[in-house]
Amino acid sequence: VWLSDIATVADTLDALRDLGRVTGREKEGERLAAEVAGAFDALDRPAPVRAAYLIWRDPWMTVGADTIVHDVMARGGLDNVFGDRTRYPAVTAEELAEARPEAVLLSSEPFPFAEKHLAEVRQIVPGAAIALVDGEAFSWYGPRLALAPAEIARVRRQLAAEREG
Repeated sequence: VWLSDIATVADTLDALRDLGRVTGREKEGERLAAEVAGAFDALDRPAPVRAAYLIWRDPWMTVGADTIVHDVMARGGLDNVFGDRTRYPAVTAEELAEARPEAVLLSSEPFPFAEKHLAEVRQIVPGAAIALVDGEAFSWYGPRLALAPAEIARVRRQLAAEREG
């Protein structure tokens, strides 16, 4: 039995290496870890944007500081407005509004946010830029995490365009 407890990108790198060792595929584990690390190392470091990342609706739920999503956001210059919380807290519409995010990220999973939800979120935080994001890129640890920096860059461009437009 092999167990993991992943809360950061660094935890993912360690897990990839560990899996390589326990399966007798150390080179592959190191290669995958290097691929993920390299993707994050190549990510631009723009000025931070205060962001809320929503994972559920009815009730609204977000991510706390002890999650992989929080760490991925931070590495991409997205400052989690609910970073003072843990795990996956429920928040009210009022708490979301009071947090005053510059951006709201609506994840594709576990709740399948879609275009039809944008207007509802705009009513809660009218000044925020809003983006639909690939939840897998932000939360699926392992080799797939190498896709996160490209998704973060796409989201950052979209948010910047929305704030400018």
